[in-house]
Amino acid sequence: MDSQIQQINNQFIKLICVDNNIKYNAYVRVGSVTGIIDHGSRCTIITAEKTYHTESSITTLKSKLGMVIA
Repeated sequence: MDSQIQQINNQFIKLICVDNNIKYNAYVRVGSVTGIIDHGSRCTIITAEKTYHTESSITTLKSKLGMVIA
């Protein structure tokens, strides 16, 4: 079981982010996410290294995480 959790934590998800009106792709390791703030049509992803402002809704993020975990 621990190896399965470790494999999930080492997976990356692709996020479309916006910073100062500039769009960019970010690849975030699932295990590095320490928090998610839901803003309705967009989310803020918090890691120890950086805060990402995404264009994705919480529903989209849940489906991406679900694909990693499934």
